[in-house]
Amino acid sequence: MKKKIINGLPYCITAALLLYCWVNILVTDNAATLKHYAALILMLANGIVYFKSYKWAVLFTGVVLLLATVNLLSFYVATQTFWFGIAGVQMPEIQYWSLLLFVVYAVINYNLLVDWYLDYKESRKADEER
Repeated sequence: MKKKIINGLPYCITAALLLYCWVNILVTDNAATLKHYAALILMLANGIVYFKSYKWAVLFTGVVLLLATVNLLSFYVATQTFWFGIAGVQMPEIQYWSLLLFVVYAVINYNLLVDWYLDYKESRKADEER
């Protein structure tokens, strides 16, 4: 049980940031963008998935954080991004704080994700042998 709480910590942090963002949007003159609405919908869906399937919810949290990292979602009223190019090809914009959250998510859930991947590979191999 303690492990599940620690693995769900990135979702809790992200939900708190999103709640703060929406309170700020509703109380001040800031306007919500499509990125804010998409983040709200995906985080609500992720919360529902936590009650249905813990495994899929942890994976979905990673996807949401990855989308926020590449600036497709926003958990903040004022979003700070940076971008860089490799050999003349421009990469997508990256949000600083979402990247940090994604790294925290990856560090916390690394062993869990690797175990799930290995279980998946073993089950596929067992199915192929039948």
